[in-house]
Amino acid sequence: MGYQVQYKVSFEQNERLKLEAMSKDNQLSIRILKRTLILLSLDKWAAAGLNYKQIASTLDTTAATIARVAKDYATNGLDYTVSYHYNPASRKKAKVNEELEAYVIQLACGRAPGRLRRLDTGAS
Repeated sequence: MGYQVQYKVSFEQNERLKLEAMSKDNQLSIRILKRTLILLSLDKWAAAGLNYKQIASTLDTTAATIARVAKDYATNGLDYTVSYHYNPASRKKAKVNEELEAYVIQLACGRAPGRLRRLDTGAS
């Protein structure tokens, strides 16, 4: 069962130029780059009658990802779709807590340890 194309993605000339420039930017995160490529593909291949599953197979992703990007563009626009969003309601625990961070800073900024004395082996 494939996803039916539910959201029409077509760009104005300035949006297309922006996306094409972004797709050549080596500094973009993989997530944003993939979303950019998905949007360009949706604009190109949806007009050819391909559905989300067919587009996903050509981009090595899932149809659900294609549908989510298309929905984001249709409901929120281009700038929202190609930007990163942190969910503040996320319950993901931090890997480093404040106590550990303070300890690492203290360790890094503290006095360097003294030189070790060399033991004489008695050989002269």
